[in-house]
Amino acid sequence: MNLLITASLLSELDLVLRFFKPSRIYQNKKIKIFKTHNDNICIYFSITGVGEKNIHSFINYIKSRNLLPSIWISIGYAGAINPSLKAGELLLAHSVVLPEGKVLNVRVPDTLLEVLQELNFCSCYYTTALMDRDEKLKLLGEKLEICSVDMESGPIAVFCNENKIPLCIIRSISDTVYFKFPDISILKQGNELKFKLKSINPFNLFRLFLLQRNMRRAGKSLFKIVKRIILYINYFSDNS
Repeated sequence: MNLLITASLLSELDLVLRFFKPSRIYQNKKIKIFKTHNDNICIYFSITGVGEKNIHSFINYIKSRNLLPSIWISIGYAGAINPSLKAGELLLAHSVVLPEGKVLNVRVPDTLLEVLQELNFCSCYYTTALMDRDEKLKLLGEKLEICSVDMESGPIAVFCNENKIPLCIIRSISDTVYFKFPDISILKQGNELKFKLKSINPFNLFRLFLLQRNMRRAGKSLFKIVKRIILYINYFSDNS
C-alpha cells in the first residue's frame, strides 16, 4: 500500500515530519517529498505549495514518477464558514463544492472511517483566493451546509475522482467566522506564508498574535489526527 499525505504549507506538516522522521527523496522550489515505510506500507509525506497551480504541478510530478497512491490524505488549514467552529477543530469532508457550484463527493476509505469518526463530517468549499469569504459565500454555505473554505481541496478531489483514488480531506480551522484579520500583506515564501503588517498599532499586533496562535492550534490538531491515522494503518496492515 502507498499512502500519500499532503499539505500545502510546511507548518501544516512540520510536527508530523519531526515525529516520524521520514527521509527526503525529492525537493524543488515548491515541492518537498519525504518517505518512510515498513514491510507492508509505504508512506509519502509531501508539501505541495499553496493553490491550484501548485497542486497541478505536484500531480503532474507524481504521475510522471508513477507515484499514484492507494490512499490520498490531504491535510491543511481552513477558514470557517460555519459560525460554531472554533480554532483547531477538525473537519472531514464528505464533499467539495467548486466555485461554479458543482459538488464533488469524496470517497473516504472504509478502513479509516473508524479512526476518523470523531471529526466533524461536512462539506468544504474550494476557492482560488486567500480569505475569500464574502456574503455570497456565507449564503451558499448555509444553503449547501458548507463548513469551511480552502485553496487545495478542489483539484485534489477532481484528480482522485477521475482516478478512483480513495481520499480523505482533513481540515483544521485556523480562522473562525468572527475572526477579524489584521491589516497585513500575505507573502508566499517557498512552502510558507509570511505576514507583514501594513500598519503597526496595538490592535493590529494583537490580531496578528491571535492569527498565529490559531494557526499553531490548527497545526497541533493536524499532527494528532495524522499520528493516529498512521499508527492505526500500521496496526491494521500488520494484522491483516
